[in-house]
Amino acid sequence: MRIVSWNLHGAAVPGRATNEQQHRAWRYMREDLRADLILAQEVSADGIPDDVRAEWSVVAGVKGRYRKDWNWGSVIAADPALGLRECSGAYDDVWLQQLYDLVVVGEIRILGSSTLSVASVHTAAMPAEDWLSQYVKTLTLTDLELASIRRPDCIERPYINDFAFHALERLFRGGRFFIAGDWNTCRKYPGGPNFFDRAEASAWMQCLDEPEEPTYFTRSGNAYQLDHAFCDPTTARSLTSAAAVANDLTKSLSDHVPIVIEVATSSPNHPKS
Repeated sequence: MRIVSWNLHGAAVPGRATNEQQHRAWRYMREDLRADLILAQEVSADGIPDDVRAEWSVVAGVKGRYRKDWNWGSVIAADPALGLRECSGAYDDVWLQQLYDLVVVGEIRILGSSTLSVASVHTAAMPAEDWLSQYVKTLTLTDLELASIRRPDCIERPYINDFAFHALERLFRGGRFFIAGDWNTCRKYPGGPNFFDRAEASAWMQCLDEPEEPTYFTRSGNAYQLDHAFCDPTTARSLTSAAAVANDLTKSLSDHVPIVIEVATSSPNHPKS
């Protein structure tokens, strides 16, 4: 199974990607990268091509549900053979309700009857406390809760990615999962190494090995790996390859480039033929 994660830079902001560019990106993921499962972020409302909706299963945010009142978001799309569906009960968690559409959660079938939970994640680079006070009116975290999501041995305030990590860790604890997207952190950032240390301590296995491969390219020429993929230890034993795809085309379609992860679906440590 080939999984592609890509932030398509498609929010409704002047100067950002057009639907035509996003449609080109979807074609590239399906035809050139031969994706079986796509985890996309910053997809505009009309950014999913009609043929994807017609031929594949799609999990995407519904405007008006929870706090979603914007025309873009995260998306999961899969070949119908994977049996993609929305993850039942995920949004019973009030934290995930607030992250709805920044984080979308689904389930696919692997190894016959086995289920793999999947999430497409986009966490803005903003302290969690500021985000909650400015944009979320139905949830307030106590000082103790804010302290609990702070990265261990880190003096930085907790960010939205910390909030999302804790919500998803609760949801997926003890199960099979694959999570990818734009986490807006990297080892070059202050507190970045602490984020990945905590993930490892929680048995979130990183799919892309160090050293980091740039996935985000600024107009000033700087580059960082802000896009990351994690999975449970059992799924990690089935990984056969993982890499960022940075070329002229991918760089022309977004300020991020896709990451591609191969997972053997026959049995651990035996890639599909």
